[in-house]
Amino acid sequence: TFSVIVKAPGCPPLSSDPFSLVSCSEVRNAAEDQFHPVGDVCELNCQLGYVIPKGRQEWSTKICLSNGIWSNDIIHLCQKHQNPQLSRGCEDYTVVVDNLTVSFPVPVSTPVFKAFNDTEAAVSCSLPQVIAYGTHVNNCTATDAELGTVSSCTFSVNVKAP
Repeated sequence: TFSVIVKAPGCPPLSSDPFSLVSCSEVRNAAEDQFHPVGDVCELNCQLGYVIPKGRQEWSTKICLSNGIWSNDIIHLCQKHQNPQLSRGCEDYTVVVDNLTVSFPVPVSTPVFKAFNDTEAAVSCSLPQVIAYGTHVNNCTATDAELGTVSSCTFSVNVKAP
């Protein structure tokens, strides 16, 4: 009797996008396109100015499996590190409180910021409403949870009588 053991030579070299760097646990000669040994753990890291969104970070680690394939083959992970972009709002405006159509408390409009993947960033402002006449300053911060970036803006709300 005899047994035959077929062993994969390892995993093929990893590709990466132009904005990432691959570092692995095993030393190999990448110039000769050597296969990665089974069990090799590689990490995809982004170059300066790029980031892996939180929802994709689990794909940044790749393990060479015994069947000769990587645990995942997703390589385009790095996105440009950018702050949320103001879409609308954040402009000074005036509200006339006539106690007929508008009365206190007056809600303050919240600006809209575009985040990663055309989603809306979470926005928090210092002034959700005003309860008195005068000029009120509103400071707002937009947070992109996926990229971990923030933007801010400030505007005034002038509340006056008719």
